[in-house]
Amino acid sequence: RVIHANQVIRCYKNRGPVFGNYFFMVNDSKVWSYRHDDSCYEKRLRSDSIYSLLIDEFEVFQVLKN
Repeated sequence: RVIHANQVIRCYKNRGPVFGNYFFMVNDSKVWSYRHDDSCYEKRLRSDSIYSLLIDEFEVFQVLKN
């Protein structure tokens, strides 16, 4: 569940999408850095303490409310 909607997904030129301040791609590599931050999401993305993971593909889309 989202806590602060304005901090959930952002995009930066040098990192690509950033999810909840602490889940982001490191430069143009396929390595993503992760650190849980209770200020954006209630639940952790991962249950372990690993701070990086590999992602083959990702898709970002926008949901519009009528």
